[in-house]
Amino acid sequence: MAERSAENAAVGMITAEIEKGTLPQRTIAFVHRQLPVWRDDPNRRDEESENPLNLHLCKFLNSRARRDFPMVCFSREEYQGSRRSVDLSASPAEPTVLEATLHSIYDPIVVFECKRIPPPARDRERE
Repeated sequence: MAERSAENAAVGMITAEIEKGTLPQRTIAFVHRQLPVWRDDPNRRDEESENPLNLHLCKFLNSRARRDFPMVCFSREEYQGSRRSVDLSASPAEPTVLEATLHSIYDPIVVFECKRIPPPARDRERE
């Protein structure tokens, strides 16, 4: 399902099937709808660095979710093992059963690796 580049790496696509109408899929759709609103928010400070941008996005998503999508909470720097982390994650706001598995508020249901497109400068393309 993922697009492949010359190096055969996944590029900006979901690489596993997610059923339509499920909380993970609805969470992805929510984030997708909010990204242009966050990008164009006149109150958002102009930032260049990844960490402040991710923090601002997380705060924005939590603010919007509180009102429009209260089933999830967003966090940043979700650890995926001892040395790896992803930029953002979404966890259920209350314990939730997904596909016959109980997910607590500590169990992410979706993780996001954030990328800026296009990159701010040629020397930061891998950021």
